[in-house]
Amino acid sequence: MVKPLNIGIIGLGHVATKAHIPAINKLRDVRLVAVADIDAKKLRLARKRIGKSLKLYTDYSEMLEQDDVDLIIVCLPPSLHGQATLQALEARKHVLVEKPFTINLNEAFKITEMSLKVDRKVCTVHNYRYFPAAMETKKKILAGLIGKILCINTVAHIQPPSVSTSKMWVFSPWGILEEFGPHPIDMTNWLISSAPSTVYCFHGALKKASSLTDIRMMITYEDGSVSTIGISWLAGTTKFELSIMGSGGEIILNVNLNQMIEHHGTITPYHQIKDFINLTKRNLKNIFDGTIFKGSYVYHATLLQDFIESINQNKPPPITLTESLRNVAVSEGAKISLKESRVITLNELPLIKKTTAIYGTWFIEATE
Repeated sequence: MVKPLNIGIIGLGHVATKAHIPAINKLRDVRLVAVADIDAKKLRLARKRIGKSLKLYTDYSEMLEQDDVDLIIVCLPPSLHGQATLQALEARKHVLVEKPFTINLNEAFKITEMSLKVDRKVCTVHNYRYFPAAMETKKKILAGLIGKILCINTVAHIQPPSVSTSKMWVFSPWGILEEFGPHPIDMTNWLISSAPSTVYCFHGALKKASSLTDIRMMITYEDGSVSTIGISWLAGTTKFELSIMGSGGEIILNVNLNQMIEHHGTITPYHQIKDFINLTKRNLKNIFDGTIFKGSYVYHATLLQDFIESINQNKPPPITLTESLRNVAVSEGAKISLKESRVITLNELPLIKKTTAIYGTWFIEATE
């Protein structure tokens, strides 16, 4: 019989209370035993909601010292992810960290090395992969149903978050690149499944704004494929859609609407009518089973379950360290590209060159 895993959460903001705590409550063989937050009021509310046995900490370092906590979930602002994850690993805890994995490559490499050193697993929350249409798309790509992936065009247009002044970290100088950008970057990298080689990124509208609001990037990959990603808070519509072009067809994946359509050969009015019928059927299914109303948070439970299984069975986590490193590398390349207005070759970044010289690859995890 598998011993139940005891979970501690660092940070009791929106994503912790609306996604992670409900996810824990859905699963067997896990228990939320401790929470940490600098806001005493949030701690009291958590205990009232969860029970008197819940341990409360205003300093998460004290929580990490407790032997009865096996897994830490980090729900802090992005700039604090790296330090909290490192401390949790040093305390020999497994870690599930909200996106982004970290905000820079230096922290990402330190975490990767520490994870291997202490033999504890780390997983980044990329719950959008778990939309059924996204999983279906991945299976079709792996099965070769649209041939070799040539290009993915990703559109991630969302409305700017409405936050209180206490959460103004959302509007950091990197803005949407760090706030929602990790999701389209991850989805694109996940579907291509090759190491990114170069990144070019430029501003869209409102270049003089104090926070990035609209960016466009192009990424090339070692297998010869290419992707473009548009990320914006300014668009008049909300859309998270990937157009995946292969040598044998294409797939159009609308993530939020949980829709995917597949094309082969010449598209005719017949195909458009067929697409309409198929999308109508999928929409009705999404409505009747409630998928369309649940949003992305509902998939935190499935991701957490997969991560727990990886811990218990000593398997790679659902989002591997290699994948997390690739995502951070693209983000880091985009930031440098924005600053220097040029194409960035990732293998030429000092940290990647240094790591490659030591391990033979900058995906340290692959050396296991």
